Amino acid sequence: VTKNPPRPPNKAALDSPEGVLCVILSPGPGRPQRDDDVGMCREILADASLPVFGVCLGYQALAVAHGLPVSHSPYGPTHGQVQPVNHTGAHPMFEGVPQGFLATRYHSLAVCHTDGASPSFPESMLKLAWTDDGVIQAIAHRSLPLWGVQFHPESVCTEHGATLVRNFHQMALSLCPPSL
Repeated sequence: VTKNPPRPPNKAALDSPEGVLCVILSPGPGRPQRDDDVGMCREILADASLPVFGVCLGYQALAVAHGLPVSHSPYGPTHGQVQPVNHTGAHPMFEGVPQGFLATRYHSLAVCHTDGASPSFPESMLKLAWTDDGVIQAIAHRSLPLWGVQFHPESVCTEHGATLVRNFHQMALSLCPPSL
């Protein structure tokens, strides 16, 4: 676990340390547009030399880094709410995870425009999951090893959270050189 400094001490801090398989950019608090809140996360997302799994603020930082807007959620804060999430059914992150699984949400921001409208996705990004009211809950980059979820898979109230984390780990392992 590394505390996120506002700026990396130097480029070497971002180089792939031996034996590191992946990076998890964990929850905030903060805004993905603020340097003081995301610190070196921007550089990690831009580099993409290691697989990255963004959770909450990490997910929002991934969205902003790849051209998606993040603003106040059109339905207000959803702190500690457990709600059903649906997914495309076509991405390995959700393998073994049923439609409508319950996920724990702790966020005030969402991938949306300032008026609450869902954005058009750039060609490089995929929408993977959403709530019944349409709030986007998971995204992925089409060609880089970058994935993220708005909800909290680590929460005891999230169904299949361990499966989601395990799926990320398997996706990361599949990209690693055999020496790891």
